[in-house]
Amino acid sequence: MSAPSERLSNARNMASRKIANARAATAKMDAGLDPALERLRQVLQVGNGAGVYADVSAVRGALAGAGAAITIALAIAVATDWPTAEDYDQC
Repeated sequence: MSAPSERLSNARNMASRKIANARAATAKMDAGLDPALERLRQVLQVGNGAGVYADVSAVRGALAGAGAAITIALAIAVATDWPTAEDYDQC
């Protein structure tokens, strides 16, 4: 294999790995965030006739859970080497 074609092949392999890793990171982030967001939607809909959350304890718990899920998702996002436009062009 010639040097230019070998470099192109290596670049494609690296881009493919980067995209696969970003796909896995996205799935991990979604897996943690989706349940937390759903829980927030549930508890924030429940109010009483006075326009106040009926179960403040549940609201605090859902907020804490969402905060933890966001912290984990942010750590994944920061640790991930996200693809660039050039990476997508390579594949």
